[in-house]
Amino acid sequence: MVTEIKPRPFAGLVVVKSLFAICKQHQQLMQMAADGASDTEQLKSLANKLAQTWLAPSILNSCFTTAFINLPLVLPRAQKRYLSSCLLLIAFADIYKLHPKLLHKLLIAASLRDISILKLLQQPKLDKKHLLASAMQSAQQVQQRQFGALAQLIAWQYTNAANTLFSQQVFSLVCLIVHQQSLNPTANWLQLLKTLVCQDGSKIQFSLLESLFKYLTDLPAGSLVVEQKQQQMHYLMHSSEHEQDAICFSLTGVWHHFNRDNLALAATTSTAEQVNKLTFKQVLEWCQHKSCEFIKQNEKPANVSQHLSLTALKTLLAHFHQSANDPVDLLNQDIQALPYLHNALCTYASELAESNSQINKTRHAIMMLGLNRVYYWLIRYQIESFYIQYQYDHQNLHQLYLLQAQSVAENLANEFKIIDKEQAKLMVSLAFMPYLNAPQIQTYQQAPEFYSHSPELIFKHKKLYPQALLETLKNDLRLEGWCLDALIALQAPSKLHNFNRKTQQTFALLVCACTSVGLSFVVDDREKTPEALPQPLQQALTLLNLDFTSFQQIQQENSQDNNLYSPLPRLIR
Repeated sequence: MVTEIKPRPFAGLVVVKSLFAICKQHQQLMQMAADGASDTEQLKSLANKLAQTWLAPSILNSCFTTAFINLPLVLPRAQKRYLSSCLLLIAFADIYKLHPKLLHKLLIAASLRDISILKLLQQPKLDKKHLLASAMQSAQQVQQRQFGALAQLIAWQYTNAANTLFSQQVFSLVCLIVHQQSLNPTANWLQLLKTLVCQDGSKIQFSLLESLFKYLTDLPAGSLVVEQKQQQMHYLMHSSEHEQDAICFSLTGVWHHFNRDNLALAATTSTAEQVNKLTFKQVLEWCQHKSCEFIKQNEKPANVSQHLSLTALKTLLAHFHQSANDPVDLLNQDIQALPYLHNALCTYASELAESNSQINKTRHAIMMLGLNRVYYWLIRYQIESFYIQYQYDHQNLHQLYLLQAQSVAENLANEFKIIDKEQAKLMVSLAFMPYLNAPQIQTYQQAPEFYSHSPELIFKHKKLYPQALLETLKNDLRLEGWCLDALIALQAPSKLHNFNRKTQQTFALLVCACTSVGLSFVVDDREKTPEALPQPLQQALTLLNLDFTSFQQIQQENSQDNNLYSPLPRLIR
């Protein structure tokens, strides 16, 4: 019996249905927000659900999604502003690889930024002065609704204060662009940008605008364009500056492929103003037109991954746990097939060799480091490269925290021979991992505690290790039990007595490594006496048979040898 394979639905149709459903849900959200008696938890739940819906692959990966930034849909003004805001945020997330959790928060802010002006947006003509003044009112209402972390984003949505967060700069530029769209609904993309620069140039981060312009091009999807050979108008649904093929549909809903060079933006004329109106119903019908069967491209080209996947890591680690073949041969073959991993391994080996000659061969790097060190380095590389690939506020500072703690942990491991140096650095990465995956929207990064004996005191919020993560470390990455016990003990020092000696000493090493961050980044003039030390730090120093003065000396010598602030490459990692 032959099983019939159903054809995949047209990607344009999937996107239109998804966006239409999102707009309907946002309308419900705004009505709930306008009703002061509505339940706050229900409002928060719907806002979170809406933001999560945007992250569906059918929206993020479709080549037609970007078109709805400029496509002139007939929508209530509040939903049109919301739709454009979210789509522009997704564009910036694609440009800068924003952290998914940061994007999620920005999408929530986009759904609430007009919360105080629903009635104003329903007026035939916008009052620009009241619109700009509404930002603070919306921020106050958002604060009352327990979205405190987003209140500042919304309050500053039309401003560009000095030294603002990267997320604030992105959000403000998006809001300013959408603001101009609301005031000039018939303007094409280039006219819109010209007006934006003339009126709000002092509020714009031009590097962000240049990146967006390069991403959308001077002929962005969603625009009304003229096919110059036949002099007919079409809506451009997908094009790329690197490809000549452009996908359009006509004013009657027939899909076409055109040469991009034969298209030009339609001028703003009375004729264009009349045809420049579409409803979701029309677009839905056109996405079901028989001509869409000839449209081949449904997804954006996938980005080439530059980080080691968990599956690839497990394959590499399996070579260490077999005896049929030489693991060096197997590792050499597999790592050479991953250029980014080969380059990282050779660079790391060259740094540790402290030689003037660069190590360029995978086998040479493995032999120089040794199999034991390579094993733990691979795990650490996978963890760090996965989180570093995403951009978020204060990311550079967090990386400095990580490097500081790792270098002290490595020094202590070398001094006391409790665990291997690479194991010590990996343990710090594992301890920091939940915090590198939880970007916070804060104007200023809160300084660590001076005695920052745990990641919680460094990052100033608490994160627990998910059980699934601990299971992955144990079963898939085959880390020793004492590694996991030390991480658990770091979060619950009062239970340290339940663990064996090696776990306790590894815990002590982690406590000292974390404490070094506060000692390095925080100035504190209080007298440092043994009695003033927090209990976990006292406990750690006792386990290592180390007094606080000696620990400070180790930390200070480490800072001199591994200057995290120097523009020169660090010699010891």
